[in-house]
Amino acid sequence: MESHTVIATARVTSWGAIIGGVITVLAISVLLSVLETALGLSRVEPYTEQPAQGVGSAVTVWSFISILISLACGGYVAGRLAGAA
Repeated sequence: MESHTVIATARVTSWGAIIGGVITVLAISVLLSVLETALGLSRVEPYTEQPAQGVGSAVTVWSFISILISLACGGYVAGRLAGAA
């Protein structure tokens, strides 16, 4: 009868990478929100009967896209900073 020894290795959490990813998400989210605000306000036509027509759907779509972009960038940064940890 053979005996095998299995050594379990624990994965180390890289908190620096997590914090770096969160800061990246927040920074990109703020930048894209400023861009969203500028583009949204440029669509407003104050001298028409419905000055904010179409702005709501544009804000919804752009918010969804900007959240996906910022989360993807934050995940990428966190993954790169974590390395092999």
